[in-house]
Amino acid sequence: MLAAAAVVLGVRLVVTLLDGRPLDLVGAGLSLLATTVIGAALVPPLVHHQRRLVHRGRA
Repeated sequence: MLAAAAVVLGVRLVVTLLDGRPLDLVGAGLSLLATTVIGAALVPPLVHHQRRLVHRGRA
């Protein structure tokens, strides 16, 4: 999860640099942290729910 968020953020930072705009590294770090924490909190329950639906034949 962290790696995926870091790749997306890295691409966004490269585009920002190429456009000549200033980098907001603090904002980027907070965005990376928030994405990782929210993803780690939400993905396991969603996967569990999906597996239950598949087991019941509803997905």
